[in-house]
Amino acid sequence: MLLFIVRHGEPIYGPDILTEKGQKQAQALVKRFTVHGLDRIYSSPKGRAQQTGAPTAEALQLPVAIESWMSEDLAWDAFSVPRANGNLTWSYSREFVEEMMDGQFARMNTKEILSTYFARVPDPDYFYNVVSHSDDFLARQGFVREGDHYIANIDREERVAAFCHGGFGTLWLSHLTGIPLHRFASAFSLDHTGVTVVHFDPKPGKKIYPEFISLNDLGHLRDSEAPYVASNRFEL
Repeated sequence: MLLFIVRHGEPIYGPDILTEKGQKQAQALVKRFTVHGLDRIYSSPKGRAQQTGAPTAEALQLPVAIESWMSEDLAWDAFSVPRANGNLTWSYSREFVEEMMDGQFARMNTKEILSTYFARVPDPDYFYNVVSHSDDFLARQGFVREGDHYIANIDREERVAAFCHGGFGTLWLSHLTGIPLHRFASAFSLDHTGVTVVHFDPKPGKKIYPEFISLNDLGHLRDSEAPYVASNRFEL
């Protein structure tokens, strides 16, 4: 199985819709995914994620299955960190990353961080909820997790896309790669409509480890009407 994890296009968060630029980014994905097609499409229930996946789903004439666990609302509620001034900050911000990479946190794994740093966070169990739902989701695709690997019960290649979010995607990919959350967040960026491709080899009964084919690929923007820009600042 090729699992395509796709962040939504540029949004307006208030009404939860795509900007004009975000709509162009979503259209650019159509050309990418119609080359080889998809077997199934999933999406977060949020408007920005659904609007990003809709043009591709329409072009391929596929239904979109909504996965509530992919919603970024949960990620914000779980990982917004209170600061001294009383405001909340997104816990994957540079401020968070710098604090995580310094001192006692630098050598911690995700579980240790959740029991220390995230003791201040409303729902530190959210990470484990994502882990649980991820394992259930992949089992529905034919790959059952056992410890640090998966066992396939499917013998054919399929192509599955999940339209979701940056913060959620960071959390999910931290789990799939086994890289502690703070280290993944400090090293990797997930841009608007960035496509991460993970391969799960369909060999029934054998141990399978996810193979990361690409991370945050923006190649579909190269010849599109949307700017070919990474992190909203690097022209490519």
